[in-house]
Amino acid sequence: MENISDRFRFKQFGIYQKKSAMKVGTDSVLLGCFAGNGKEDHILDIGTGTGILALMMAQKTNALVDAVEIDEATYKEARENFHNSDWIEQLNSFHSSIQDFECIENDYDLIITNPPYFKTENNFAIQNEVRAKARQDEYLSFDVLGEEVKNRLCDEGYFWTILPKNEAAEFIIIAEKYQLFLFKQIQIKPKPSKDYNRLVMCFVKHKCDTQHEVFTIYEDNGNPTEEYYQLTKDFLLWEGRVV
Repeated sequence: MENISDRFRFKQFGIYQKKSAMKVGTDSVLLGCFAGNGKEDHILDIGTGTGILALMMAQKTNALVDAVEIDEATYKEARENFHNSDWIEQLNSFHSSIQDFECIENDYDLIITNPPYFKTENNFAIQNEVRAKARQDEYLSFDVLGEEVKNRLCDEGYFWTILPKNEAAEFIIIAEKYQLFLFKQIQIKPKPSKDYNRLVMCFVKHKCDTQHEVFTIYEDNGNPTEEYYQLTKDFLLWEGRVV
């Protein structure tokens, strides 16, 4: 029997996520909404998972989107989600690690990823191997990610990602080793009374001054903020919202 959590409906597309280890979450929604300016021609989604970020990019741009996924079952599910969307002509799915991914055109003007960030040396248990691949950095370390982005991003391109506060600080340092410089950081606060716990980040390949923003998801009473509604209204179903 299909569980209701196996499907997630957006305004213009649906996500089937029964086989995917990492289900649709706020991090990907935020990243997909913030990233890009609609003018991109060629986008790379590293570790596409359910395909949510690739689909969001296809909805908001006319770009060709290459979506790479290491886990075979998850890759097949993302491919199914692409075929069930209105943008199948824009979306290419690849069953591969990013390290082994070969593409004729590697000069992407936008690269996006919601990367794994739990350190394997922390020795916490994730019983499901697929979930481990999605969440632990053994399969995509920050150094590997930095090198791959450097090699595949065009000189004037943008790299967007999201990480928890502590891991973001670590990645910013590692990224500079690969000539990726923080262009914009958006501190994500769960509520006005809470400190930020996530960073949405945009990197470029030239030194620059960093733009700083703060974004709050919920009011202290638990209702979504007006800024969260405005950011996500083209993607999320907001019927009956209380703001």
